Amino acid sequence: MELELITIIVPVYNAEKYLSKCLNSLKEQSYQNLEIIMINDGSTDSSVEICNEFCKSDNRFTLIEQKNKGLSMARNTGLDYMHGKYVFFLDSDDYIHKECIELLYENAIEFEADISMCNYVKFQNGQVIEKKIYNEPIQLLKKEMILDISTTGVNNRSERIVLACNKLIKSEIFQNLRFPNRIHEDEFMIHRYILQAKKIVWTDAVLYYYRQHDESITGKKNRKDLKHLAVLEAVRMRIKAFSGNEYEDVFLQVLCSYFENAIIQFLLLACKENKKKLIWRIYPQYLCTLIRYSGRLSRRQFLHYLLFLISPQYYRKRYWD
Repeated sequence: MELELITIIVPVYNAEKYLSKCLNSLKEQSYQNLEIIMINDGSTDSSVEICNEFCKSDNRFTLIEQKNKGLSMARNTGLDYMHGKYVFFLDSDDYIHKECIELLYENAIEFEADISMCNYVKFQNGQVIEKKIYNEPIQLLKKEMILDISTTGVNNRSERIVLACNKLIKSEIFQNLRFPNRIHEDEFMIHRYILQAKKIVWTDAVLYYYRQHDESITGKKNRKDLKHLAVLEAVRMRIKAFSGNEYEDVFLQVLCSYFENAIIQFLLLACKENKKKLIWRIYPQYLCTLIRYSGRLSRRQFLHYLLFLISPQYYRKRYWD
């Protein structure tokens, strides 16, 4: 069987410390029929030189230059240039297992899936010790995914579903779809993936290595940035997306996830400098949503979420301490 072309999109911005590791993990993939599109998003370090070296040594690598527009716009540029039947996103500070693309592709073919997903591991320093891979793919139902993205707190299973970079996706899904130019762009995309995909397959095999560092948007330096409230807008979009009768049995979990996320974001972001702004950004929309959907909540749930508006600190003591 002829192997189909797969596009890998790598946005690059001042990633010189990690970029070679990232690109080498692509060069060494067991699946060979790749086009690797690197988008230099206005880097001011040696990232461009590193990318050019890979282009010289391997004709599967292509470098596209653009002014700094952010991660989402860099991914969208890559989508505009792709030719593959499937597309995979890789951030330039991360890397993947040498069999990542091959296994995801095999799972997609076996299950005739539009999206093939894998597990991942987070790490901070150095690199992960790669373990033997056990690939036992299973089909995920749409409602299972909706329930997963609606979990919060200690039982949170949403990130493995929401993350854009652990997925091999049929290119046709992006025919009329692009990433929004904002923080937490993956959160805005997941319900669109779910609605468009007919079949989705998952493997617990850890194939993606997700680097954590302080300079990232979710790192220590940006932890109190109110831009993180974009998550709440993304969840409100899910409420609208899954309000139809076919999703009736999971809608309550989607709705409750909005209130839970609002409370969590408030508690995470609140500090002396931004507390008033935070209240004005969260409370009005939260109250409107609570009133609008009060009929979908039990009396106990309604009072439970109303309590947050009256006493946020009580909620902290009850759920966080």
